Amino acid sequence: MYQLKTLYLGIRGIIYAVSNKILRRAIMDLKKKIDEIVKKIKADDEFGKKFKDDPIKAVESVLGVDLPDDQVNKLIDGVKAKLNLDKADGLLGKIKKLF
Repeated sequence: MYQLKTLYLGIRGIIYAVSNKILRRAIMDLKKKIDEIVKKIKADDEFGKKFKDDPIKAVESVLGVDLPDDQVNKLIDGVKAKLNLDKADGLLGKIKKLF
């Protein structure tokens, strides 16, 4: 019985470690895609306009896959947050230069 419990705890630990690693990789991939889309918006005015008019199609064109809207919307929220953060950093930098 003790060996079975030890085996169970060992397997549970392995599953936790593997799932944790998969989750971290997925988060990193998501961050990369957000950064990629933000760079494209900043570099390509036409793509920026496309993102503003129809963000779902714009993001799917970068991803190359048609995802469910709820998943794409999460990515769009991340892109918008990153864009707003970058704008805030830029404004803060300009304010610091005044003083």
